[in-house]
Amino acid sequence: MSISLEAQRLIDEEVRIFNSVLDSLRQEKLELTPRMLRQEDEARGLTETYLSLQQDGDRQLMASDVAVSRKLAKMKNDDSDKIDKLIEKPYFARIIVRETQPDGQEKDIEYKIGLNSNINCRIIDWKKAPISKLYYEYQEGDEFFEVIQGREREGRIVLRNKLRIENGKLIGVSCSEGDFVLEDNGWKALGSGTSNRSASSYGKLPDVLSLISKEQFQAITEEATSAVLIQGTAGSGKTTVALYRLAWILEELKETSTANDVIIVVRGKVLSSYIKQSLSLLDLENVRVVTYQDWSKETLSKIVEEETGQKSLQESSRPHRSTIRVKKSLAILKAIDQFLRNNPGISAKPLEILISVLADWQSIVENDETGFIDKEVVDGAYRWTVENQRRDVYDRTDQALLSYIYEAINGAPIRKDGSKKHYHHVIVDEVQDFSPTELASIVKSVKKVKHLTLVGDSAQAIDSSGTFLGWDKLRAHWNIEDDLSRFISLTVSHRSTLQIMRLADYVRGEKRTTEGRQGKPPIWFSCEDENTGITETIQWIERVSEKFPGTLICVICPNPAVAREALSYLDPTFGSAVRLGDEDSFTFEEGILVTDVRNAKGLEFPHVMIWNPSKESYPKKNWAKNRLYVGMTRAEDHLCLVTWERHSPLLPSIHSKLVRGIEKP
Repeated sequence: MSISLEAQRLIDEEVRIFNSVLDSLRQEKLELTPRMLRQEDEARGLTETYLSLQQDGDRQLMASDVAVSRKLAKMKNDDSDKIDKLIEKPYFARIIVRETQPDGQEKDIEYKIGLNSNINCRIIDWKKAPISKLYYEYQEGDEFFEVIQGREREGRIVLRNKLRIENGKLIGVSCSEGDFVLEDNGWKALGSGTSNRSASSYGKLPDVLSLISKEQFQAITEEATSAVLIQGTAGSGKTTVALYRLAWILEELKETSTANDVIIVVRGKVLSSYIKQSLSLLDLENVRVVTYQDWSKETLSKIVEEETGQKSLQESSRPHRSTIRVKKSLAILKAIDQFLRNNPGISAKPLEILISVLADWQSIVENDETGFIDKEVVDGAYRWTVENQRRDVYDRTDQALLSYIYEAINGAPIRKDGSKKHYHHVIVDEVQDFSPTELASIVKSVKKVKHLTLVGDSAQAIDSSGTFLGWDKLRAHWNIEDDLSRFISLTVSHRSTLQIMRLADYVRGEKRTTEGRQGKPPIWFSCEDENTGITETIQWIERVSEKFPGTLICVICPNPAVAREALSYLDPTFGSAVRLGDEDSFTFEEGILVTDVRNAKGLEFPHVMIWNPSKESYPKKNWAKNRLYVGMTRAEDHLCLVTWERHSPLLPSIHSKLVRGIEKP
């Protein structure tokens, strides 16, 4: 698409300014490097002298000099690292405000908004809310009146441009003339159906900071009076917004809090690894990302070590489903709370308390709202737990319950290092996949609920046991229904095209997506038999690979067993280009990745194939709706379905306008 003269002028100006900023940053780096090396040499020399001194008195006199020199060396290194990050991505927005001066004259002032600040280049850290709010809370042409840095300031936003910068290269400009992208043959107007995301950015969370709304920015940067809930459609940037909020919180609390005082808890290892890859850009690399399983196991290990001296845990076999149902229920939580209220100051061990609660089956049944828990299943859970106690083993459901009881009777959680203190902030991602007992142990790990950020989407709860309480019950259970009002709702998918989201919404049976970028409807090959289906799958993958060289294609299956089977069908054709993605081996290199819905959850790929969404794999049940919704919404640009046998009843007619249906005899 051709570009107007005005658009080209605006783009050229952004390119000129960007190149000037890069030159300035590189010069700053060049000047800083020798100073940094001299400071390191000085610190090293002082340390060597200090270590050579024989008298304690001489060492004491020199200790402060050594400490100061080391601190200065670290500061220089930190400054150097910050410049490196700025060179990679100096800013994501540029605004010009026409401000009315005290003498009545107008003056144009430019600000660039980035992840870190740089005075020389007039780059403002987005976390400095008084300035950055001019970008987030106003549009081009709007008049403003704000108190900034203690002074009333008023004027008008005369320019508000969004920039896309990756690896030190300006590749996208959004301005009053439209959205533009840099291609091999120059700048082009951004067409529909493409995410304009570079291959090198896969395996990391997308940057949506320049896209969040005024309300979302306010929710991120306001001091919370209660927990913050971030709920949104697939691909709307929930996790990324949560991380930005954490970055802002740590900036606000940097005098009293460190990265060791916060933790990000997720469900699976793949998502944990995915998030870790995104933390350095936000200066959060020291924040711990951990699966709930690993975190709760560490906690239980410390509890057992403290109480018995035993340093290793033995895990039992998997309990019966009815026992899991009891031990993950809201009913047992309520029964535990009642027991502790009735026995204040109790000194019993957490396991002894749990067994006492299970022994009182009536209390659990009376607190059950589901109708699925009765005397028989509670008695079964009691006998199982008593037998495990005799054998000195624990099942996985014990981890959450014993952590919760320990926190309740000791007033704080026990950490990995053995210390007993609350976390300053905890983020829980994919909260809809946590049971009530797991969430309860997390809530107890912070002093106040305002130190929680909960991220999730009930439409993506894929556990067939359906243990997620829902947002309303979460509020009510912890008696914070009136308080828990900080609700960030994200309805625009920055990942998938509007056509992909419309099909996914159909599967869910509700219209959830309000807007999005345009693309082609998903393609659906309905095949007579398995052989034809596999042939169509191979041919589609070949066409995509040829059209988009060096891309990543993900084949999503309903479960790991089907994923391994699909891999065996694709391997003879694609060889080393195709690989399995599971908890132990999941990479984002180019090629073909075969995985299952659970491992793909929270991730995104440019091209997705849904492997035979049959009636058996995705029946007309809520959990199946959610799983198919999750699978479809992993796709950014292109979604393909290939079916044989009887397709899922959750899908529309193959002749629907939601899909490009092709029937293959």
